[in-house]
Amino acid sequence: MRLLIGTLILIAAFSTLLCPACPAGDSAAVVLTEEEDAPQPTGIVESHSQSLQFPLTPERQEQLVSYARFVNRWRLVSFALEVLILSAILFSGFSARIRGWVQKVTSKRLLQYAIYLFLFMIVLFIVKLPIGYYRGFIIEHQYGFSNQNLGGWLSDRVLYYAVDYVIMLIVVVILYTLLEKTRRWWLYLAGAAFPFMVFMMIVYPTVIDPLFNEFKPVPDDKLRTAMTELAEKAGIHNPDIYRIDTSKRSSKVNAYFVGVFGTKRIVLYDNMIDNFTLDEMRYVVGHEMGHYVKNHIWFGIFGFVLAVLFGAYIAHKTMPGFITKFKNRLGFEKPADIASYPLLLLFVAVFSFFTQPIWNAVSRQMEYACDRYGMEISGIDGAVAQSTFEKLSAFNLSDPSPSAIIEFWFYDHPSLNKRIERAYKVYEDLNQ
Repeated sequence: MRLLIGTLILIAAFSTLLCPACPAGDSAAVVLTEEEDAPQPTGIVESHSQSLQFPLTPERQEQLVSYARFVNRWRLVSFALEVLILSAILFSGFSARIRGWVQKVTSKRLLQYAIYLFLFMIVLFIVKLPIGYYRGFIIEHQYGFSNQNLGGWLSDRVLYYAVDYVIMLIVVVILYTLLEKTRRWWLYLAGAAFPFMVFMMIVYPTVIDPLFNEFKPVPDDKLRTAMTELAEKAGIHNPDIYRIDTSKRSSKVNAYFVGVFGTKRIVLYDNMIDNFTLDEMRYVVGHEMGHYVKNHIWFGIFGFVLAVLFGAYIAHKTMPGFITKFKNRLGFEKPADIASYPLLLLFVAVFSFFTQPIWNAVSRQMEYACDRYGMEISGIDGAVAQSTFEKLSAFNLSDPSPSAIIEFWFYDHPSLNKRIERAYKVYEDLNQ
């Protein structure tokens, strides 16, 4: 399962400075080997893909291993490609040439930022399109996830960039205004991070997410009542309960609880409703509510602010010297020049890559805590927890037992073999 959407936004925003992306956290689970071990759907809605995804067939299990290996390799490949692309844009002087052209078009600083960012993102879109096509279209079809045709995939990708442009323009204006006005830009940037991310957590579920998915109230009375009762038990009153039509894009499953203040909502993927039992969904949603009840979203915000403060301060100390050394090749002489934007992205990519084990370690502990909370509030036993994790593995082809270094470096969730083992211990503790 993934963290609360708000927490994901925090991680994604810092790791790419709101550069086009939208990944979810890693999930992993063990594999069922005997069909009779699989609990059957409750009949809440008709099951459409159970026989294809769960229990795992030998062929599907081979796909799981293959996909997990690919994902682990791709993490390193994608980081290397990001560094290579941004370095090429920087050291070729291309970023400086874009800035120079923009300055000829207008002398207004804010308009320069807007035009530069627009052109930069178009270049990035074109350069990354073959990479995105391979990873997001070819691979997802090869492993039986994607249900989109090429036109639908391209439309989504354009929309992602359009949304990112609007968000990133706000970041760029704040960042470069601070760089221009004060030497303590790193301190004020960290201060601005808090209200900005609170704003994003309000806007994301109500404005951005509906651009990509159709939200409809859950039509089944039994399911809606179960989710409402679960929320009331957690002290969450009158949340909206939605079903989203993710099956039109992918066969992957998920659910989440998101929002602050008056935007709280429970969101269930239609693939999950069609293939998980009521108890399994109660456990998943109970886990997600745990993030809200335990204030993980606010811990995430403050962690993000600290990361911005620390990272921006290091950038403040190191970037001027780097720019001075390579200014003839870069085509700019100070960080406050908008042409330095790819350099900032490069710094953030490297900083995030090498500090992610810290944030992931904290995140994994939060996930364990919410696994326990989900069992407490839903009242399910270890067997239901196990079947839930196994279904997640089967539908999402998640590695049940990654190597220690892969889990340490990349996983913001514990491997699900460990989560299942702990779930049985939690159940014993709760029933002593």
